[in-house]
Amino acid sequence: MNPLPPITYVSNIYPAPLDPARGTFVENSLLGLRSEGREVGIITLDRSLHPLRAYLRFYWEVVRRLRREEGIAYVHYVSHSALPVVLAKLWNRRLRVALHFHGSDAFPESFENRARRFVKHLVCRLAIASADDVLAPSGPFADRLRAKFRIPDGDVSVNASAGVDRSTFQPHRRPERDTKHVVFAGRMIEGKGAAAAARALRRAFDQDGDDLRATFIGDGPEREEAEATLRAETGAGAVGFVPPVDQPRLAEYYQDADILLFPSTREGESLGLVMIEAIFCGAVPVAFDNPTARSILGGVDSPRLLADDEDDLARILSELRALPSSQLRAINDRLLADTAHFDSDVVSRELSRILR
Repeated sequence: MNPLPPITYVSNIYPAPLDPARGTFVENSLLGLRSEGREVGIITLDRSLHPLRAYLRFYWEVVRRLRREEGIAYVHYVSHSALPVVLAKLWNRRLRVALHFHGSDAFPESFENRARRFVKHLVCRLAIASADDVLAPSGPFADRLRAKFRIPDGDVSVNASAGVDRSTFQPHRRPERDTKHVVFAGRMIEGKGAAAAARALRRAFDQDGDDLRATFIGDGPEREEAEATLRAETGAGAVGFVPPVDQPRLAEYYQDADILLFPSTREGESLGLVMIEAIFCGAVPVAFDNPTARSILGGVDSPRLLADDEDDLARILSELRALPSSQLRAINDRLLADTAHFDSDVVSRELSRILR
């Protein structure tokens, strides 16, 4: 019996001392494969360097190593990481290339200019033409990849970006309390929904904010707008804004949360991992309705957890905050049953099966 091939991760994002929260799903995926007994290495970007120098060094190291190595080059964030792998395969036809798309690599952010979009699209097409395997974090996102890049049906495998580590993200029994804690977590960029979440909370506080508090976790250009929207409540201590945190600390915020707001409108929203993490910790997410969010929250229709727009988001938030904690726990129990397959152990076993 032939041994399983070694795997080299190629990723421009990976946790580092200067940015410990960036690319944690790549690190978790790597550790998950190691726990399955796979031989795994990584080539990643050194973010302590100037960006141009960092990418030149990253690309050179990828080509230098992979043009001779056998096994699988497992590429994460394709538009930024795949080009040197494509070049290495010109020398090394034995190299097997697996691409794992994650979102804005295939579907650029709304604020990216036409030139950047063109380059991303070109790199992705070249990479797909050289690839032996293509992976996507969810079924709905895989469908969109197939449509955009004309990939034949069946040629995209689904694997959920490392899944969620249940040893970290697990429920913590809270004492009964009168207040509801609402959390937003993620990059505060256009489309991720920080400003929309703040406006929904603004309406909730205007109705009656005595039983409400909120925490925003993350950073980015929309933070200033969100802070301005909730300035009075921030000053009064009912709302807090904290920078990105590591996974154990993030789990603590989710464990204390009753409701997670996830009003993303991004075209590149591929999974919504924060929703699953929050569910595993006992919270109930509310999201804008789209195929990806529907695949996670669509099994609960009473009360609705998928909002059509900001007005609907505010209405659903109002409905959920009026529910007793016992009813929110019952909703979370249903969501836990629907998302059990996102357990990182399950996801790692499936990934090892795909990359055989």
